[in-house]
Amino acid sequence: MRPAGVALAIFVCLCAIAALPLARAEATDAAKSESTGSGLQFATAGVLAQFTVTAKDESGVRRTSGGDEWIVELDGTRSLTGSVVDNLDGTYQVSYTATKSGSYEAGVKLAKSGGLTGSYFENVWFFYTPVKVTVDPQINMDWGTGLITPTGANYISVRWVGKVKTQYAETYTFYATTDDGARLWVDSVPLIDRWDSYCNETSATIALKANVFYDIKMEYKQVTGSAFAKLSWASQSTPKEIVPSSQLYYETQAKKSPFSFIVMPNVANGTRSTAAGTGLAVATAGTGAQFTIQANDMYDNERGEGGDVFSVRVYPPGSIEVRRMPAGGSLMWSR
Repeated sequence: MRPAGVALAIFVCLCAIAALPLARAEATDAAKSESTGSGLQFATAGVLAQFTVTAKDESGVRRTSGGDEWIVELDGTRSLTGSVVDNLDGTYQVSYTATKSGSYEAGVKLAKSGGLTGSYFENVWFFYTPVKVTVDPQINMDWGTGLITPTGANYISVRWVGKVKTQYAETYTFYATTDDGARLWVDSVPLIDRWDSYCNETSATIALKANVFYDIKMEYKQVTGSAFAKLSWASQSTPKEIVPSSQLYYETQAKKSPFSFIVMPNVANGTRSTAAGTGLAVATAGTGAQFTIQANDMYDNERGEGGDVFSVRVYPPGSIEVRRMPAGGSLMWSR
């Protein structure tokens, strides 16, 4: 109860409450991006295998949108490329089907347009650790008689590697213009080899598909004097030009890449399995004869363990004893 004549004033303070900032993923960092799934551990010949790549930024924050270019290459008994599907949520589904059993390595790489990785050596044989590694937007160099590396102008070698992607399904002519030597590979095909002579401008052609990543590697050697290196191309729809940086891609490995895994043989296939031994050609009455059955799957992979059952019939019928003796992946029989 307040005294008479005293007014009661009530003040309400409205304060703006600032929302805490949420972590927002930046550009994808391959070294922080993770690959998970059984397809990185084992697979069966002829059976689809899968794993997932989760894109993260340099702070380890998961990206929630797609748009990255991931390349998955599997090398082992046979080389193949994984199919990558962008789930548009920062994850990418990778699928592959290997038909040859054995040990493999899966390289998971993020490809970014903007040039090729150049490694610079202060010798002409690519010996030792490169003194400089950088992303060169184009191979369009003219050093004159100046420095190529921080300390060297002569007796230098440079190797550029990455991917090239064309816009058209056409035959492309590649031109290497250098002083001194040059070598060029596209899709692992040696196109130009002018390593021991002044290259000037040398060209070669190759048919390429549209919007497909192809391996590209160019090597350059500077001995003495003026130095320059240029890589151009042309096709029916592409006027001759220096290969643009938008069509050149440099690669960085994903976290823990490359991954080692095993492809196991599929189930035994009778028509692909083989039999060999003298017991298939000649035998002596009352004496054991032998031959070996090698169990193979439908892709001609040898089965590495026993347990398969084969039926053996000998004609004409008579008193016959058939014995099975496992020997690794082979089955031994006698009659």
